[in-house]
Amino acid sequence: EDFFVEIKTHFEGFASWAWAVGQQKIDALKIMIRPDDGEIIAHQIDCHAAAILPPVTAGGGVPNNPDNTAVMRQLTASLSKASEETANANQLTREILGLKKEKKE
Repeated sequence: EDFFVEIKTHFEGFASWAWAVGQQKIDALKIMIRPDDGEIIAHQIDCHAAAILPPVTAGGGVPNNPDNTAVMRQLTASLSKASEETANANQLTREILGLKKEKKE
């Protein structure tokens, strides 16, 4: 909840600044954000942990609730399908290489 309050505060400040720049009441500022800056990386990790990652349980895994179970099933099915398709692609590549080798001989 604090995360969203902080976003709203920043958004309101940005909206006020953008309006003032648009009305030429203040000069626009130019800033450059370095994505490899230590503070930005730390902030990104903190925000990710707070807003995206599920809480870690004593078991060390994803909490066992129906929503997560469904997501895990989908991920498992996707990985299985990707693995099958990779095996098919590898087989086709072997066949193509075999044909090229025969053509050379």
